[in-house]
Amino acid sequence: TASDPEEGLDTLMELARVPEVDSAVVAIAGNVDLDGNVIDATNLPEWNGFKLASALKRRLMVPVLVYNDAELAALGEAIYGAGKDMAVVAYIGLGTGVGTACIKEGAIEPGVSGGEVRERIITLASGGTLEELLGGRSLTEQYGIPPEQLPPKVWKELTPLLAEGIHNAILQFAPDVVVLGGSLVNE
Repeated sequence: TASDPEEGLDTLMELARVPEVDSAVVAIAGNVDLDGNVIDATNLPEWNGFKLASALKRRLMVPVLVYNDAELAALGEAIYGAGKDMAVVAYIGLGTGVGTACIKEGAIEPGVSGGEVRERIITLASGGTLEELLGGRSLTEQYGIPPEQLPPKVWKELTPLLAEGIHNAILQFAPDVVVLGGSLVNE
């Protein structure tokens, strides 16, 4: 994703060049308010404060909804995947960062309400968060190599942290199932 929001929109517009677009749903790795404005995007700080939904509406001339990427991944799992037919689905996405979301009765429990970010950070007993300890950016800083190149021994050492994070997600969301996803989940 381009650092500059306008460049990012140019890329999205190229991808949206299909004969007919009636509406669009967009995911971003960050918190967005109910109007589709980016509150904060840790990996894309230049996007903070960007009115993404309205900018896309102007370009596409169709209704646009913007959600956090983990929220849409969780919704997909709740409707079509591992959480199908379950009342409450918790999702933990391990990638560049760690995204969490909760789906209740087929609807996204918003991570942002009235412009305020709701607490969905999974904190561990050490006081650290899953993001700080298992996020791809953090692992790269800690080990000096991309997380995909970490040896199995390191992943085995990190597994208890993930288990604690899953336990804490269960306490926080009271789900019927916890789904793990993201680019690092298979590591």
